[in-house]
Amino acid sequence: MNLLTEVLRGRLGLNQGLNLGLPKLNSILNGIQKKTSYTIAAEKKVGKTAYVDALWVINAYLLNPNAKIKWIYFSFEIDRISKEAKYAAYFMWHDFGVELSDNYILGKEVDVNGNRILISDEHLEMIKTIYQNRIIPLFGEYDDEGNRTKEGVIDFIEDKINPT
Repeated sequence: MNLLTEVLRGRLGLNQGLNLGLPKLNSILNGIQKKTSYTIAAEKKVGKTAYVDALWVINAYLLNPNAKIKWIYFSFEIDRISKEAKYAAYFMWHDFGVELSDNYILGKEVDVNGNRILISDEHLEMIKTIYQNRIIPLFGEYDDEGNRTKEGVIDFIEDKINPT
C-alpha cells in the first residue's frame, strides 16, 4: 500500500468513514474511520455511555448495513446482559414504536406500591424478535452459563470497576 493507492481508493469512495447520522459531525470526523481509536471524555453522569451507544454503535450499525464493523466494547460498570436490555429497549422504540425501560424488560421494574411489573406477553414476543434480529447479530449468542456460542459484531469485555 502506498499514497497513490490510497488516493485511488479515495476516488472510489473506499476511504469514506461510517455514517454517524449527524452530517456536521460526519464532516468534522470524516465518519468513523478504520484504524482509528476515539476517546469520549466528560464529567460523570452527563451521558457519555448513552451518547456512545446511540451514535457510535447503534446508529453506525443501522446506517451502514453493508459495512464489516467489529467493535471491542470495554464496559467498566455495566454487565453484558444489562447492556443488551438497554439496546433491546432502544430497538423496541426503533422497530415497534413502543417505549419500554430496560428494567421493565428484565423484570426489575416496580410500581409505586413496590409490586413487580412483569413484562406482558405482547412485549415478550417483541423482545424475542429483537433478540433474534438485533441483539444476537450485535452481541453474539450466549448459553445459559454465559459462554459465547456465536459471535456478533461486538466483543463485549466486562471489567467491573468504577471510574470514580
